[in-house]
Formats: sequence, C-alpha cells, structure tokens
Amino acid sequence: MKTKLKKLTLTLSLCVCALILNACKSSGKEADKPKLQVYEPFTAEVTAGDFNCGIELSKSGEGIWSGKFSAPDTIEGLCISSMGGDTEIEYMGLCYTASSDSLPEHSVMGIITSVLDHADASSDTKANADGKDIVISGELDFGQYELYVTKSGEPLSLKVGGGFEADFS
Repeated sequence: MKTKLKKLTLTLSLCVCALILNACKSSGKEADKPKLQVYEPFTAEVTAGDFNCGIELSKSGEGIWSGKFSAPDTIEGLCISSMGGDTEIEYMGLCYTASSDSLPEHSVMGIITSVLDHADASSDTKANADGKDIVISGELDFGQYELYVTKSGEPLSLKVGGGFEADFS
C-alpha cells in the first residue's frame, strides 16, 4: 500500500512540475525567422525619452544605410549615409565625412540599423510567433531588443531597453 501511495505521489508531483514548466515558457511559439525586407525605403517614428523624431531609412547593401530626418524641425533634412567604415553627414549644404568609429555609437540611426542588421544576420536571436506577426529578440551592447516584423519580414516596430521605441511604415 505504501509503495502505491509513493508512486501516486511521485506521478502527481511530476505532473504538477510539467504544468509549472509549461506555464513558465515563452508566450509565443517558436517561429522561423524571415529575411528582413529593408531594401525599400521605409519610415521610422522614434520615441526615446523626451526626444521624438521621424526618419526615412533605406539599405542599399551590406552595411550601407542612408537616412533622412523629417522631424523635429531643428534637424529636418539632416541626411546620414553609412558606408561600412565611413559615415557622411549632410545638412543644409554642409557635408562632413568621418570614420563611423568616431561618431556616437548609440545614435537613433545607429540603434535602428544595428538592430536590423543583427536581427537579420545573427544566429543569437530568437523568433517567436505573436499572433499574425513575429517577434525577433536579441541583445546588443546597448541592451535587449524586440523587433516586431510581419511573416514576410517587413519591420513593424522596435523596442529597445531604456525606453527607445520605433514604429515603422
């Protein structure tokens, strides 16, 4: 009788553990990570603390990005082109070229392009289905991120630790 009671207790304990582990797992189920569709121009509306801006982005090759700010008024028209190791900044007819290493690492454009490149190419990311969309999560030196994309790979939104958010269209 004691042996049957021990077996029953052990079986019930294992079932409870399985239920607890199942409840603790990620809410979305694993999904295949789509190839990101970033070679056509798209717009990002960014909020980072008190700062808000709009920027039109496009990628023309591996590590080659360009962006043009549309808001706020103080930087409207500012163009940034990143070509591998060099970055060109143009504003109101003035042009400046510098090594990408000498510019701020965590700029608006730098964060967005770093996440998009990392999410697309790195095997360190995880993709989970979230309803009709996919959430690609990963981590870079500026924090963890969640990139929401359609199943065809079009970016929808981005959340980075520290309050940086971007909505894409």
